[in-house]
Amino acid sequence: MCAALVASSMYLHRDIPEYSKVLYGKAVKLYNIAANFPGVYTDDKRVEDIAKFYPSMTYRDDLTWAAAWLYFASREVIFYQQAVKWYNLYLKHDVKEGNIEITDHHYFNVENVFWGANMLLAQAKPNTDRFRGYA
Repeated sequence: MCAALVASSMYLHRDIPEYSKVLYGKAVKLYNIAANFPGVYTDDKRVEDIAKFYPSMTYRDDLTWAAAWLYFASREVIFYQQAVKWYNLYLKHDVKEGNIEITDHHYFNVENVFWGANMLLAQAKPNTDRFRGYA
């Protein structure tokens, strides 16, 4: 959701700058809530039925994706740093603990947005090889 708000904000920046700012502000608020209270929503028993149709194994890819989009929109270094933090945590926990197979990078879907975030980060720092291994 955060990435969608940021992308919409970027798209509307020239034509509707006031609304673009509103979307960006909502995206930042949403990101801050998610980053301060991380976790998968499927752990909440109140949404058991939804989880059957829209499972979620991890949240770190979503936070990487959101922070990368926020960085692209604002060029604020803090969002790049946050994206790298979540990126590293994803590799450390989700890949090493076996929740995600590293070969999953051949596709991009609603359950795994890590690889799209990896591409954004590779574009953000084109003179480094930091993110090129999975891009």
